[in-house]
This record gives sequence, C-alpha cells and structure tokens, in this order.
Amino acid sequence: MTLPFGAGALGVAYPAALAALAALPLFFVGASRFRLAAACRALAAALVVLALAGLRLERARPEAGACVVAAIDVSASVGSAGRDTAREFLARLVPALGARDALGALAFAGRTRVLAYPVAGRARPGALVPGGDVDDLEPDETDLAAALARATALCPDDRRAALLLFTDGNESEGSLLAEAALAEPRVPIYPVVPPPARLPPAAIRRLIAPPLAPAHAALPLEAVVESRAPAPLGAALAVTVNGEALLPVPVELPPGVSAVRLPYRFANAGAYLLEASLRFAPGAPPAPGAVTAAITVTPPLRVLAVSERAQPVVALALAKRGMEVEVTAPAGLAARVGRLADYHVVVLEDVARAGIPERALDALARW
Repeated sequence: MTLPFGAGALGVAYPAALAALAALPLFFVGASRFRLAAACRALAAALVVLALAGLRLERARPEAGACVVAAIDVSASVGSAGRDTAREFLARLVPALGARDALGALAFAGRTRVLAYPVAGRARPGALVPGGDVDDLEPDETDLAAALARATALCPDDRRAALLLFTDGNESEGSLLAEAALAEPRVPIYPVVPPPARLPPAAIRRLIAPPLAPAHAALPLEAVVESRAPAPLGAALAVTVNGEALLPVPVELPPGVSAVRLPYRFANAGAYLLEASLRFAPGAPPAPGAVTAAITVTPPLRVLAVSERAQPVVALALAKRGMEVEVTAPAGLAARVGRLADYHVVVLEDVARAGIPERALDALARW
C-alpha cells in the first residue's frame, strides 16, 4: 500500500498471516461495559499479527541518502571491457541520483585503488573510470573480496551502502562469497557483466616460471591461458624477454583453462623479465595486457664426468639438459682434484675403484 506525500509504501513478507485480523471483533463480544480494555487487547493482538506478517516500510531512497560505490575490474581477463561498460552505465546513473546520494569508485585487480571517494552532489563520470595505467594493481590477478572490503569501508555509517561490481566474475584470489557473508551490515551487490562481444575471447591468467634457474637449462616455462570460446580458438602467444620480442608462438586454445609450454632457454646469467600476451585475429575484441614474471638466471651447472669412455651416455644426457660437461679418464682425475670447487657435480660413470688414484679418491671424499 502506497502512503501519501511520498512517505513510502507498506508491505508484508507473509500476506497469509493477515487473515488472523479477521478474529479481532471477537475481543468486543460481551465486552459492552469494558470497551476500552477490549480495544487495548484487540490493538495488542493486531500488532502481534502485523509483526508475524513481517510489516515493513519501503522507501524509494534512504532518508539520509544512499552511498553507491562502483568497483571496476581492470584485470587481464576483462581488459578494457569493464571500463567501457562502467563508463556507459555511470553516465546513465549519475543524473538519476538524488541530492543526498553519494557516488564513489575504485579500480581493482589483484590490488585496489580508490578513484573517487563517495561525496554527495553530482559526480563527473570521467573521474569514476580508471585510465590505462593499471600495472600497479597486479592485473594478472583478480581479488573480488578485496574490492568488496575496500568499497564498504568507503561509505559512512549513516548511509545505506550498495556496490556496483563491474566484472566478468573470474576470481583468482580471496572469496567474494566468504567476504559478503562476514560483512556487517550486509551490503547489496549489483553485478554488471560486460557484454560477451566486448570481453577478450581468451586471456593469460599467469606465467609459471621458477624464480631461480641455471643458464642453458630447459626450464618449465608455461603460460596458463583461459579461453571463453565454445570451440578451439586459434591465437598467437607473443613473448618478450627484457623488452626483446621473440617469434610469436601459434597456439590452438581449447575451451576453459589450459597450460601452454614456452620453448625458451636462457643463454647467459642475469636478471630477466618475461612478458607474455595473446594476439587474436583481426576483428576480435582487444587483447588484454601482458602478464609478467621475473626470473634470475645463474651460470650453468658444471659437471665433471669420470669415465673410461670418450663420450659416456650420461655426459651426453646432461649436456642435452643444458649443463656444461667435461669428461676425463679415471687416471686424469688426480690432475683435477685442485679444481673440484669449480664443479657443481662429479659423476663416476662405470669406473672401478682400482682405476682411480688413491689421492684423487681422498680429495673427492673431502669435497
């Protein structure tokens, strides 16, 4: 029932409970001399019935004004689609806000950044949407729970908070459901998903690389890629090492999450920054930004192989794995005992003890 003068509307959660109001006239039966007492009892019973029915007053907007925070996902899986959708949505929302309503905004990926604190008055839509400089937000991760926690903290206690969540729903850190369940008071969340045509058909979630690795070794470098396409998707994986571009790797991505191996070996020791990005066919939505991983490359492992053979199989296998291998006969080991510290590994391949000088065995045991 709508109240006059814009006071709001009355509603009940359980309308069937109102049927009990039909029994209120029974309080007045035989109470001609005690009508005031009967009226009090009927009023008390009516209040109990209304409470059981869940009577509530609904207002078009909070009396003190609403506090709306727009949380815009800028992670790699969304790309620019979240920003474009938020820009259009907020341009329609700002004129509809009241004089007491406050509107703020934050951008998030693995971390959050406040773009505009909630203040009453007409906000500029351009100030509520992030630009392209989002590298400090760890765009290869997505933490929806952190966005909710940061957004609710922006609103004052005397205003009803609400969250506009511009995201594709992918979550790599935290738990939005757990954070929402612990929030007190509960904050309504209104998700706004960008249209599929704006979202990248695939995105690199992360690069898997060891933080420390020897030079020349075949490393387990992999890119974790998520494809939204319903069928296998053709793309190219572009990789740069310290800003130097390598030849793109053509890949066919199956639907869902997959790992793509990156065939690369580091020739020299040093610190390297790997960057990987996807390239799509012309006409596809813009590809998300590059995902990075840092790796420190040490000098290659040096191996001394002691064998009767000129080319032992174990030495060939270790050399194929990128190690620097030197081969010596058992009799020549004595001449190298003073330089054992130069090697990481000494391999004795099918060598009889009698074939190695005693002095070399003692030095090898101490090493």
